[in-house]
Amino acid sequence: QCISGHNADGGTYKGASALLFAKLMKIHNPESLWQVHGFDWFKGTQKLSDNDSKYTPEGGYTTSEKLLIDLVEKQNLSSIFRLHNIDLVNEIDNFMLVNSHLQFRLVFMDAGFFNVMDAAIPAFWDRLSPGGIMVFDQLIHEFAPGEISAVRKHLKNERLCTLPNSWMPNAYIVKS
Repeated sequence: QCISGHNADGGTYKGASALLFAKLMKIHNPESLWQVHGFDWFKGTQKLSDNDSKYTPEGGYTTSEKLLIDLVEKQNLSSIFRLHNIDLVNEIDNFMLVNSHLQFRLVFMDAGFFNVMDAAIPAFWDRLSPGGIMVFDQLIHEFAPGEISAVRKHLKNERLCTLPNSWMPNAYIVKS
């Protein structure tokens, strides 16, 4: 099945998943102009909502944007990987408006916090191609209850599928 679009990584942090996607794209589609778009604001965990875990300290998940950019350059992935330093809660709608050409075939949601997921899920879902996949990294785990709360709010009629043998209780939805 042919699905058009780029890959998105919402909550890129240190870049593990985004760089994996970029490397796979480089190996399997070396002539392609498809890209991996990473979204993070590099300020770590800020104010949590009542839907979020109390196990996550404020300021957790803070990392260096420069370190990630250096990793991208050292691995020769600059032509594939696009990093967006963006506050997904307050800026994703404007980002999508300005970048109206973007469409995604895979969206990897790795933020885990309700406020981020509440803003990001509808924005990315709207740009997900039919047949595209949205993956949730920490669905229904006590460390990220905000993620399932946002999924239930925005995608309650969609069929959640689980990924067996994964470390976190991951899940995905294929957009019909």
